[in-house]
Amino acid sequence: MRYCFRVSTIAALLAGLGLLAAGCSEKVDPEALRQQIAADRAQLDALAIESEKATLLFSDGLEGLSGKKESAAAALESGNLPDAAAKYEELLTASKDFVRQVEESAWVSEVEQDRADWAAAVCAAHGGGYVVAGVVTHGERGDKDVYLAKLTPTGEEVWRRVFGGPEKELAARVRPTPDGGYLLSAQTSSFKDYSGDIFVVKTDGNGEEEWSQTYGGSGTDAPVGALPLGDGGKILIVARAFNGADGMDVYTVLTDSAGEILHEARVGGAGDQYINSVAAGTVSPEGLLLAGVEGDLNLNATKPLLMRIEIVEDAVRVAEKVAVDLGGYANPDSIFAVAGEGETLMTAGLITEDKQIRAWNGHDASEDIVVAAVGTSGAIRWRSQFGGDAWDSPRGLAAMNGGGHAILAQTRSYGAGEEDLYLFAVDASGEEVWARTIGTDAFEVGHAFYAVPAGGFLI
Repeated sequence: MRYCFRVSTIAALLAGLGLLAAGCSEKVDPEALRQQIAADRAQLDALAIESEKATLLFSDGLEGLSGKKESAAAALESGNLPDAAAKYEELLTASKDFVRQVEESAWVSEVEQDRADWAAAVCAAHGGGYVVAGVVTHGERGDKDVYLAKLTPTGEEVWRRVFGGPEKELAARVRPTPDGGYLLSAQTSSFKDYSGDIFVVKTDGNGEEEWSQTYGGSGTDAPVGALPLGDGGKILIVARAFNGADGMDVYTVLTDSAGEILHEARVGGAGDQYINSVAAGTVSPEGLLLAGVEGDLNLNATKPLLMRIEIVEDAVRVAEKVAVDLGGYANPDSIFAVAGEGETLMTAGLITEDKQIRAWNGHDASEDIVVAAVGTSGAIRWRSQFGGDAWDSPRGLAAMNGGGHAILAQTRSYGAGEEDLYLFAVDASGEEVWARTIGTDAFEVGHAFYAVPAGGFLI
């Protein structure tokens, strides 16, 4: 079972940045210069093909290569062939060094088992490395259990813990806590209400359980996350309540450090309010920003939604809701957001008018990937659309160290198999910087996307 890998590709990075340029000879013979360029391009193409495996993306390395490429191109354009030759030689050397670093730093972490397990979330581990949360089928305690696994920075498993009851636990999420532990949240049918409730486990730094609690009402509830609110120890649980009075609601539970309820409420409004994710960089003791859709889920008539939650005197309430018109109906599971200064970057898988409506595996229509910069009032500063002739839908969004954002998507338009992963980056204006597909001739699904602070991603 493949549950986590760190990924990039030299083909996408170098070709996407236009770095598959070649060295120049100091000779002024144009034909000799063309031959040298062709030879170096072939060398870099071969190097890229050899790099088609899980590798590490260095944001700083890319920035340096881009600068060298621009300097070499400027020298060539000026007609100074000796200077251009020297600069292209420097570019080639730096590119080879970049490839070597990438290949030496890559890893894929796998656990082979005779069952279908999957990872659902990942976060940074205390002391370095990563913690992965996922689902185990035919688990130690029930039909499906949830697990936590700690990995070293190079993907070696340090420990693995399994939690759950006699029935099913699904959709695991994990967050580190200020005291050195972790908060695991999942949907459960083992405790309280068999239709589905929220199961939260607090662990220490070694993944050992300190306490667990179950939350929810008489209907089906599914967690978006259990979020530590700072050093005070309070926790905010955000979930989807499927049987609200006006449709689907947002269910919030504020607890103390032991998981005891301080306040709970169903918030939202008329119609369905489906929250898919917590906007990165917004969680604080005062509240947070949620991303999802509103409208009518039964009719697939939903528009992207940003909802700011406020916490005042241990009470949770909606401070602001902003509906965003991106030009189509939105897939509820495709909405992700990253907060910035004065605006929020968000993704959506949209059923747009320019794509032919068709049926595929439960989907009513083809989707395109839309990325947009949205102001506080819902005004769109820019909107970019990506995708091919078939179905493409976002599955994650992350800010990049060198600037810009990376988007993980599922694709049936690109790649080698029935469905693959599609990873691409956009700059501050929404222009594509690089793109690549990840997958085999079978079926790959991305459940979690994490930007590594030192550079690179975990999928």
